[in-house]
Amino acid sequence: MKKNKVESLIMIIFFIVGAVFFVVGIAIGVNTLSKDGKIETVGTITYIERYRNVNHDISYRVFVEYEADGEMYESELNYYSSGFREGMEIDIYYYEDEPEKIGSPAENIFVIIFPISGFILISISGIMFFYKKAKNSKMKRLIATGEKVYANIVDVVVNTSYSVNGRHPLNIICEWKNPKDGETYRFKSDNLWKDVERMIIERNMRTIPVYLNPSDIREYYVYVEDIKDTVIDLT
Repeated sequence: MKKNKVESLIMIIFFIVGAVFFVVGIAIGVNTLSKDGKIETVGTITYIERYRNVNHDISYRVFVEYEADGEMYESELNYYSSGFREGMEIDIYYYEDEPEKIGSPAENIFVIIFPISGFILISISGIMFFYKKAKNSKMKRLIATGEKVYANIVDVVVNTSYSVNGRHPLNIICEWKNPKDGETYRFKSDNLWKDVERMIIERNMRTIPVYLNPSDIREYYVYVEDIKDTVIDLT
């Protein structure tokens, strides 16, 4: 799978997971906060069962004994903490009309954590989407209206600050001397997931097109479309 597709897939996954977290968090919050008739009490942990779930991860079931309306109950608590120990007393609550159902005040933190985590993931995916869209619009605008110059290729570097599936992209570094002011400007291409260095060496390429904004040379696009689809993926 091409790396740009992987990046898009990551963005979609962030959005879907974020949306699930957000919806689940809101649903838990509504269900937890809307129920009346909670009666707080103290229960004793009678048994902690350790098991592996369907993903083979270690999970726990906690059983608590408590008194409600003069009767003793033992129910499963839908919450686990690494500090739990058998025989330990913990704060719980049960429902007046359903005393066999219990909860822990400590679990209410998930009412906050789930929707906040979901909102953060959705926000990240949104930022990624709009950044990519703005970047593509900028590229198209520079190609359509910018000044085309040819810059000298000086290096191909590995972008170690970014990776997908443990692989780093490449950037072409090139320089251009502005005849108007005599200054030399250095440009860097977008991340490339192709072995462009091999192509540059094989074709003995010395220059590459760069589209500039004449009013602000800091706004540019290194045109790599002619070579990035003609070489193999990085391996």
